[in-house]
Amino acid sequence: MNNLITSGCGLIILLTIFAFDADAVTENIGKCCGVGEILHEYYNGSFSCLKDNVKRQSVNLPLTDVIKDEPAGKCLELFSSKFFEIEFSNGTITGKTWVNETVFRKCCPLGYVYNTVKHSCDLKNDLEYSFVDQPLIKVGLPECHIIVDELRISLDNDNSSLPEGDYCEDETSGGFVRRKCVDKSVCDEIRCVKKCCPDGKSFINGSHCFDTYEYGLNLSSTTKIENPTESFAIIHNNTRCKGIFYVLKESRYQFNLLKDGRFQYWYNDSQSYKQETPTQEGPGYCMEYSKKKGSTGYFFFSCMEVPPKYGITKYPKILSCIFLALTIIIYLFLSQIKKLFGKILINYCVSTFMMFALLIYGQFSVNAKDDQCVIVGFGIVFVATVSFAWLNVMCIDIWLTFGSTKHSMGVYQRRKELKKLLIYTAYGWGMPLLLTILIYVLSITESLSDTIRPYVGTKTCFLEKRTGNYAQLIFLRLPHLLIQLTNAFLFLKTILYCLRIKNEIERINDNKDEKKAKFNKDKEKLFLILKLAVIMGISFIVDTITSFVDLNSLGTFWSNVEIVIDFINCLQGVYIFIIFICKKSMYREFLKKLRIKMRDAYMNNTNDSFTSTTRMSLKHVGDSSTVR
Repeated sequence: MNNLITSGCGLIILLTIFAFDADAVTENIGKCCGVGEILHEYYNGSFSCLKDNVKRQSVNLPLTDVIKDEPAGKCLELFSSKFFEIEFSNGTITGKTWVNETVFRKCCPLGYVYNTVKHSCDLKNDLEYSFVDQPLIKVGLPECHIIVDELRISLDNDNSSLPEGDYCEDETSGGFVRRKCVDKSVCDEIRCVKKCCPDGKSFINGSHCFDTYEYGLNLSSTTKIENPTESFAIIHNNTRCKGIFYVLKESRYQFNLLKDGRFQYWYNDSQSYKQETPTQEGPGYCMEYSKKKGSTGYFFFSCMEVPPKYGITKYPKILSCIFLALTIIIYLFLSQIKKLFGKILINYCVSTFMMFALLIYGQFSVNAKDDQCVIVGFGIVFVATVSFAWLNVMCIDIWLTFGSTKHSMGVYQRRKELKKLLIYTAYGWGMPLLLTILIYVLSITESLSDTIRPYVGTKTCFLEKRTGNYAQLIFLRLPHLLIQLTNAFLFLKTILYCLRIKNEIERINDNKDEKKAKFNKDKEKLFLILKLAVIMGISFIVDTITSFVDLNSLGTFWSNVEIVIDFINCLQGVYIFIIFICKKSMYREFLKKLRIKMRDAYMNNTNDSFTSTTRMSLKHVGDSSTVR
C-alpha cells in the first residue's frame, strides 16, 4: 500500500515538473521563424522558413526569427501541423520535442481582427494581442456545424463551461467577440444562413473550399435577402453536395431568403414556390463568396445531384473522342475520303465526336455563363441529331449499294456519287438544323403550353426533362427513335438480301474458282453486315427505350444495368475504330502509304545529295581548269 502511494506521488510530481517545464519553455524561448512563417525541414536535415498560407495554427511570441539570428539553440515552431520545441545547430535540426500545451482559440489569424458585419477577418494595424494569454494559437472553428457570435466589451473568464475547441475569441472594431459552436435549436431564436464552406474558407476557382478568412458572408451584397442587417447564425457546410454546385444567378432564378431563415424558390416542375428550412439536411441552397476569373463576389449556390452513371461514363466518352479523332486522321491520311463511303463516315465521326465532347462539357461544367449554357444545350441537341442522321445515311447508302444492279463507271460514277453526297449532306446536316431551330422557336414562345414547351439551359445545359413536360420526348427522343426504327428496318432488309444473293450464287456456281470467289465475297459481306449491325446503333435503340423507363426507380440492380448499358453505348468511338481501322486491308494500305512517303522522302534526299555532289564536282573541274 505504501509502495502504491509512493508511486502515485512520484507520478504527480513528474507531471507537475513536466507542466512547469512546458510553461517555462514557451516563456523563455522565441519563435523559430518570422511572423507568418512556418518551419520546413528537407530530407538532408537542413531547414528553411516558408510563408504560411493556411494560417490555421501559429506561435505568438515576442522574440522571432531565432534560427536566423542565432547559430545554435532552441526555439518553438509549427512543424508538420504540430507544435515542437526545435533544437538546431549550424543550419541543421538536431532534435524535436512535441509541445502538448493548452492553445488559445483565436477567431482570426495573427494580424487580423474579426468583422462582425461580414463574419470575416480584416487586417489589423498592429501586432498587439493583450487578450491572448497563450503562446500557441489555433485559428477559427472549422469543425463547427453552427456558429453564433456574442459581442462583448471585454473577455472575462466565464468560458470555463465551454469545451475546448467549441469557441474562439477575438478583437472587433468596438470591443471583442466570442464565437460559439451551438446546436440547431438556435435557429428557432435567430435567423440561420447556410454557408457552403467551413468557417474561414471560401470558393476559389470553382466549388473548392480554401482558407481565405477575409470574406465570410455579406448579406447586404444582394437584394434577395429580407432584413439583411439583422444578426444571424451561420450553418457551415450543411449542403453535403455529392454532385456539382451551380450559381443561382438572379437573372435566371426566382428565389429569396426570408427573415426567419427559410429559403424560398420557384420550382419549375410544380409551377409553384417551394421552401426549405435552414436545418434541412441534404442538397439545397447555400451562400458563399466565390473567386473565379470573370465571376467574383457573394453568390447563392444550389447542388445538382449528378447520377452515378455520369461520373462513370465520362471516361468512355473521352476514350471515344480519342478514337474518333484517330479514325478521322487515319482516313484522311489514307485518302479514304475520296470514296463516297469515306465521306459519309467522316461526317458521322465528326458529329459523334462533337456530341460526346459537348455531353462531357454540359454534364461537368454547369457553371457556364447564361448564353454559353444555352448554346451548349442547343448544340448537344443539334449534333446528337446530326449523328443519328448520318448513321441513317450510312445505312441508306449501304442498302442502296446492295440493292443496285447498275454500276456506272468513270465520270458518270463521280457525278452520281456527287449528287448522292449533296442529298446526304442536305439531309444529314439540314434536317437536324431545322429541328433545332424549331425547338429554339418553341422554347421562346411563352404562350405555348408548359406541357410541350422545350426548356434548354434554364437549369441544365440540355433539353430538360421535367415532370409533366413532354418536350424532350416529342422533339428529341421520338425523332431519334424513328431514325433507329428506320435503321433497323434497313438492316433487316440488307440481311435478307445478302442471304438471297448467297443462295443464288450457290445454285449457279459449280467450279472451284467460282466457289472460292463466292466464299471471299460472302466473307466480305459478312464483315460488312457486322459493321452495319454495330454502326446502326443497337445500343442506341436500347438507350432510347431506357429514356422512357426510369430504371433507377426499379432498384439497385436495374440502376446498375443502366450504367452498364450507358458505358457500352459511350464506347461507340472505340467500336468505329476497331471496325473500320483495325482490319488487314487498312493495315496493308497504311504500310503502302507509309512506304510511298518514305520512298519519296528518300528520293528527295538522294536527288538533293546528287545535285549537291554534281555542283561540287563541276566546281572542282572549274578550279582544275583554272590551275592549268
